[in-house]
Amino acid sequence: MLKFAKRLLLIVGAIIVIGAAVLVVYHFWLSSISLNAMIQAALTGKSLGASYYNPTRNGILIAVAAALAGGIVLGIGIGVPSETFKQRQAEVAKKAAADTPAAP
Repeated sequence: MLKFAKRLLLIVGAIIVIGAAVLVVYHFWLSSISLNAMIQAALTGKSLGASYYNPTRNGILIAVAAALAGGIVLGIGIGVPSETFKQRQAEVAKKAAADTPAAP
């Protein structure tokens, strides 16, 4: 059961982190378009006005929050053991029983 949970957390965390990275790259590309408008305004000495709004800010914040959540899920998936303590203890006891020589 723990192996399944571990794999599930690893897969879900990786998907979220990759998706968030794609969103961040996409929104930075969109913000570079508006960055060109800001550069042109700075070169011409004009103001963008009070109506200028960067529409990518909320998208970047959402993507960063998703990356944080995905990183936490991925970290939990890495940290979860694949076996319970009882399973490991039984395996060690079985190996110890097999390694002890029989009394003559």
